[in-house]
Amino acid sequence: MENLRVYIDKLMAFWNGLGRTQKIAAAAGAGVFLLLLLFFSFRGEEKVVYAPLYTDLEPAEAGQVVMRLRQMNEPYQILGGGAIVMASEKRVDDLRVALAAEGLPQSGLIGYKLFDEAKLGMTEFLQKVNNQRAMQDEIAKTLSKIQWIQGTPRVQLSIPEPSLFTEQEKPVTASIMLPIRRGFRPEHNQVQGVALLVARAVPGLQENNVTIVDNTGRLLTEEADPLARQASKQMDLQRNVEAYLEKKAASVLEKITGRPDNFSVKVSVALDFNQAEQTMETYDPNATVLRSEERNEESSAEAGTKERTVSNYEINKTISKVVSAPGVIKRRSVSVTLDRPIDPQTSLPAPRPQTEVDNIRATIMAAVGYNASADQFEIRELAFDRTARAREEDAQRAAERSQLITDIVLNVAKGVAIIIALLVLRAIIGAIGRGVAREEEIAAAAVEGVAQEAAAEIMPETPHEITLGRIAQMISERPEDAARLIRTMLLEEAQKQRTQ
Repeated sequence: MENLRVYIDKLMAFWNGLGRTQKIAAAAGAGVFLLLLLFFSFRGEEKVVYAPLYTDLEPAEAGQVVMRLRQMNEPYQILGGGAIVMASEKRVDDLRVALAAEGLPQSGLIGYKLFDEAKLGMTEFLQKVNNQRAMQDEIAKTLSKIQWIQGTPRVQLSIPEPSLFTEQEKPVTASIMLPIRRGFRPEHNQVQGVALLVARAVPGLQENNVTIVDNTGRLLTEEADPLARQASKQMDLQRNVEAYLEKKAASVLEKITGRPDNFSVKVSVALDFNQAEQTMETYDPNATVLRSEERNEESSAEAGTKERTVSNYEINKTISKVVSAPGVIKRRSVSVTLDRPIDPQTSLPAPRPQTEVDNIRATIMAAVGYNASADQFEIRELAFDRTARAREEDAQRAAERSQLITDIVLNVAKGVAIIIALLVLRAIIGAIGRGVAREEEIAAAAVEGVAQEAAAEIMPETPHEITLGRIAQMISERPEDAARLIRTMLLEEAQKQRTQ
């Protein structure tokens, strides 16, 4: 307590030693600092939007990246069991550049650098193994540069030992796992390009011996069996056609119903993959053309001359050859389910008017190319389960209400804090003003006293004051004579006392 009192006394002494201008500047600076402190205290922490910084990292690599982010005081999140590191969306590009300058992350793919530290006395088996590892790493590095591949691919090569007999020689094979970007589905020519790239990088590897799967285990390369490959293509084509028709119908229904969860549409198609060739010959009996004519004349004395004519006509014939391409839609089956709207009066699901349902039916039929002779179309109205939607809406409203209350409380707290700060600042300025006024009073009193003294000095001197002034002047000008004079006066005073 004593130390605190000493510190306060020193502070007050320092404050009293300041001038008027210095005190006003110090008070203003303290007030501004207090306002800024309150503003930033109630401002609240800015919400960080995270984006993937790196994906498909090894645990050791993720640990290095996270440790560096901690040193840089950057916010981060770890997802995917430690394989994905998230960072602030605004800082992703800058962080990648900064970490890349420090050599992070280390992908672990060494490649042909493995032979930079080759040891003496390495056996032929180890050399072959290292060569295979280097080839796998170099191929993975090359594949990781492809735009739609996100992360580090895994490449496994199987290179058998060469055999003296051709019929006993086993082929070189490759197995590749590609981490594909989410939501992307590579096309056939892209997968074929990857397989061809790998086949050209490994001696003795054929393109059909490369197996490629994605990170979900889905086979991307074609089957070795021609029948299985053809069936896979046909299924892919059927799924693409169904998805295309469903998308067309959904785009129309979303504009009609207003929301994508107010309807359900499914399309099933049957495709004809038979390639048929048909030749038709059409004859027109009404259209004839003279092809040849033969005339014979016979003359005799009895019958005279007889003429016989034989005409050959060709009937008009049309030959047409029709080759139907495989993949023609034979039949469409369309199923549309509509959610019943809520009646504003009863707050219960109510059926739509039949005319509205018929109009929706006609619109969807036209969108999918409905053929009445072969296709099937069904449309139904049902009351969808709104429990999940109601929970989502309630949760959203609760979150909005909570956010609104939080904003109101923060704004009120900011206002109260600003008012308190202004009152404190006003009190400080008032105290400074009162102190300055007191100092001015003291200064005025001092000036008045000096003026009075000066006025007193200006008044005429008395004879006694004149004598004292002369004596003081003599003492200052002739101190030795003054000392002798004082000594003489003292001796005379002493002799008078003895005689008495």
